[in-house]
Amino acid sequence: RRYARATPSSTGHTGDMRTFLLALVALLSTAAAFAPARTAGVSTRSSTITMACRLNAKKEKRARNVENMRKFKKPTGKKFGPGKGKGNSAKASAMGVKRAAAREAEANFVATLFSSVDPDAAAADEGATK
Repeated sequence: RRYARATPSSTGHTGDMRTFLLALVALLSTAAAFAPARTAGVSTRSSTITMACRLNAKKEKRARNVENMRKFKKPTGKKFGPGKGKGNSAKASAMGVKRAAAREAEANFVATLFSSVDPDAAAADEGATK
């Protein structure tokens, strides 16, 4: 179908129609400028919020694990003093005795290494042995 084009001679409202259409287009274009932009296929929800929730969940899980470990912690024996936290087993006592003997032997050996000898006393000892 063909539509007849309005000419100024046939109707007197052509100028008013153009003005109306221009005003309508201007109004629609300004309204579109203030509307939020639409992007195809992009979610408006940010992934940062999701990751923050996951980090908070991990922190809470660590706190729960620490609390649970305290609940099932094994007793440690003495709390203060030199053997702190060690049990008093027979093996530990025997090893303590052996270590003490080794320390004493080492101390005696080091004492003989660094003992000073008086030259006059050494000469008198040699004269007495001959």
